[in-house]
Amino acid sequence: MNNIILILGTNSGQLDLIKAMKDLGWFVIGCSNRSDEVGVKYTDQFFEVDIRDIDAVSKIAIENNVDLVYSVSSDTAIKSVVQVSSKLNLPTFYSEDLIRLLDNKQELRRFLNDAKLSYVNYIEIDNISDSFEWDTFPCIVKPSNAQGQRGVQKVNNITELRESILNAKQFSSNNTAIIEDFLDGVEISCNVLVSNGQIIFDTLSERLTYNDEYFGIPKGHVIPCVNIDENARQEAVELVHNVVKVLDIKNGPLYFQMKATTKGVKIIEIAPRLDGCHVWRLIKDATDRNFLTETIEVLLNDHKNTQPVVLKDSKYYELIFQHSEPSQTFQEKRFPIPADALYHEYRYSNGDSINIINGKKEVVGYYVAEFSKNKWVNE
Repeated sequence: MNNIILILGTNSGQLDLIKAMKDLGWFVIGCSNRSDEVGVKYTDQFFEVDIRDIDAVSKIAIENNVDLVYSVSSDTAIKSVVQVSSKLNLPTFYSEDLIRLLDNKQELRRFLNDAKLSYVNYIEIDNISDSFEWDTFPCIVKPSNAQGQRGVQKVNNITELRESILNAKQFSSNNTAIIEDFLDGVEISCNVLVSNGQIIFDTLSERLTYNDEYFGIPKGHVIPCVNIDENARQEAVELVHNVVKVLDIKNGPLYFQMKATTKGVKIIEIAPRLDGCHVWRLIKDATDRNFLTETIEVLLNDHKNTQPVVLKDSKYYELIFQHSEPSQTFQEKRFPIPADALYHEYRYSNGDSINIINGKKEVVGYYVAEFSKNKWVNE
């Protein structure tokens, strides 16, 4: 009998994990509260269950004698992964305490400031009156514990502040928000994998984003970064290593979102998982190393290549999203596959309704390709 994995969620992010585990010869069980997600048809067995229901997920794991419960690209899923795995004594990377710290934006900001790592001014908002003391603009308002760009807004003046706070709070499960300094600079990410206390991956990528009404929504990612210098690169990697040390991470993946500002590299958020943008595929083309499968190897205490990862050549690689307005019907002809694509994937089939995720620009596909450095300079 093959090893059995229960994957929490079956959306496009989890599809990467579903396919990877199938390629490794595992029997894949998926569960989600939606049976129409793209990954369902690739699973060997599917249960329509809310992944936040710990008892229900645990029951599936027990009754099917699973060897592993895991997920990628989702904060909600990772919380359940850790709770279920801890409950059933299955392999897991992190404690529930660490998950809570990284999930709560003001707690993480307090932790980093106290550790004198990436200091950023902020205040916590329970009530609108808590914001009266804030007088620095522009600033960022965001929910205390929501994933992605939901409820995150750049606020330019005090007249915009109240509405932004109310909007952010509705996306937070504890009805709180955070105001913090606006970090002006080049947005960069770092995908980290720690194995037996050694950092194997610390791969930097530059995050290409929209501005104005689409603030924060990613256009894509590039490796290596093109709009920061070598000093900023070294500072970012050093910051990441220091945070890993302070958090006492021995095994597991982390996804750092940062900005290279005039005051140094600053951390925006840290997630205890793979990113939600398929950047592991970009890393694979840039390094010839598979971040996703090596993460699974570390989880199973079977990591085969423990050499630190480096870029394989001096070429530039891009992962670019294909976007559509929400509530449209998907048609492939509107989103042609680039002739030079190293990899391409659609999230929908012809005639499918495009789901509302951020309500502004919805990802319908993406591709990986090589590019000329000047293409994204000053983006």
